Amino acid sequence: WGALAEAPDKADRIVFDLDPDTGVAWPRVIAAARWVRERLRELGLESFVRTSGGKGLHVVVPLRPASDWLQVKDFARAFAESMAASDPLAYVATASKRQRKGRIFVDYLRNGRGATRVASFSLRARAGAPVAMPLRWEELSKTRRGAAHDIVSAPRRMARMKQHPWGDYDRIRQNLDKVVSLLAERTTGKDKG
Repeated sequence: WGALAEAPDKADRIVFDLDPDTGVAWPRVIAAARWVRERLRELGLESFVRTSGGKGLHVVVPLRPASDWLQVKDFARAFAESMAASDPLAYVATASKRQRKGRIFVDYLRNGRGATRVASFSLRARAGAPVAMPLRWEELSKTRRGAAHDIVSAPRRMARMKQHPWGDYDRIRQNLDKVVSLLAERTTGKDKG
């Protein structure tokens, strides 16, 4: 779950799973992650990236204080749908396999109460035992695929690092309530003008 064990009724993160269709070039997945980061920054939200251990990337947004599950899922859905609307030939926000052809599925569905998702450093049940590996944003262009790190390379990588790739993740304080209020004000202001 996207919650702490001591507070399961509140989501303490949002995860956007960028899941490319077969044949989507890896640079497009990297560009999608960077696009998500920039749009989130425009909303005042800091985000972090990790390989999924599969085909894609995860963009993770810490929330402190934690937020209501429904608010988190609604925000994630609206964000994914706006991304798909901005470039419908590149992105889709629907789980339908038929509609994903040649596109990146911006999966927001893991942000509902009870939905599970892979955690950082998790081994995936796939050939080669790939790992969901946290990255610094600067490392993204050097990463070659979502399964770039595995059970052998992941511990070696972390042993070489002086600190966690996500640095101050646990110290980030960002409030989704403020973002949602700001968006509501913008929408209301547009309706009046």
